[in-house]
Amino acid sequence: MSVEGNAPIIALAFKTAQGSLRTARFLFDSGGGAIILSKGLAKNLGLKAKGAILSEDGQQYQEVYPTTAFVDEMPVDLRSSKAFVYMGAGSFIHDRDKVEGMLPGKALQHYQIVLDYSQHRFSIGEAGSLPHQGEKLPCPYVASSGHPRLDVVIDGIKYGFLLDTGTQITLMRDDVLKQWSEAPSRLASQHRSCRSSERGGRSGRRFSSEGSSLSTWIVHREGRGRRIKAKRNLQRHHV
Repeated sequence: MSVEGNAPIIALAFKTAQGSLRTARFLFDSGGGAIILSKGLAKNLGLKAKGAILSEDGQQYQEVYPTTAFVDEMPVDLRSSKAFVYMGAGSFIHDRDKVEGMLPGKALQHYQIVLDYSQHRFSIGEAGSLPHQGEKLPCPYVASSGHPRLDVVIDGIKYGFLLDTGTQITLMRDDVLKQWSEAPSRLASQHRSCRSSERGGRSGRRFSSEGSSLSTWIVHREGRGRRIKAKRNLQRHHV
């Protein structure tokens, strides 16, 4: 596993129609909803189309029947997951070199995985087969969406976060940011003292989860409302 742009990149191997193995780099996205593949990879694997081409935000995707992948020699069954081929030109993942797909965490919900950012190591096994190391934190699985949830304490108040390994930022709801700006707290004073720029003000803030902390917050105004973004600092935490 490599860590590029704060996101984990893993290697998966697939059997082609000719029986050979085809290896491809995937961005592991715990917050993703479906497997996304490049056209070249889908063609090499001979994946069969399923239904009509779909359009989303001006981009086109073809649903396909996924297949089994291999991590080293371990088979990983992806056939129950949704999979789409990006039909546009160029890379569908910005700032990622030679990445041919996105693998959502929900595709591995029947397995046990470990992402070790500091050692750049991805481990996968059958459920219950990998020993736990470090401090255990509550991280319930949201069955309706297939995403993991993490409870984070900010200024003494607990908030629910979607744990998303595929993004470089942390997003907050606009109503939460409004509460912070109006509250008589350190968060409010930091928010009001933000410096202006073309992309909005910026300020620093740390947040904690069961004694651990991450940083830094960036306040950013956008057309659809204000959001808070946070640079990840996961390499210090064996996630």
